[in-house]
Amino acid sequence: MPNSPKRQTSLKRMFGIFASIFFVVILTAGSTISFISMQRIVRTNTGNELAQVVEIDKIKLEASVNGEIAIALKMANSPLVIRTSLTLRTTLYGESRLRK
Repeated sequence: MPNSPKRQTSLKRMFGIFASIFFVVILTAGSTISFISMQRIVRTNTGNELAQVVEIDKIKLEASVNGEIAIALKMANSPLVIRTSLTLRTTLYGESRLRK
């Protein structure tokens, strides 16, 4: 008898075992791939955020340095600093060297 109840039960059992194993394999593979993909996404986002932070800090530093340079230039052009500088040159080098 080709379609005996034992054979049908055996086929159902084999199909159930195969389906269960196949499900576990697909679940494991999907979870692994999802985990790896998520790590890549996090790594990429972290790199982008770090680049943005560095760029923002660079802009802040440039603004600060430009402000300091502007203050130094204003101070250098003040009459008091110019007079003091000329007085020091005259004292250090003497008037005869400045005339030459």
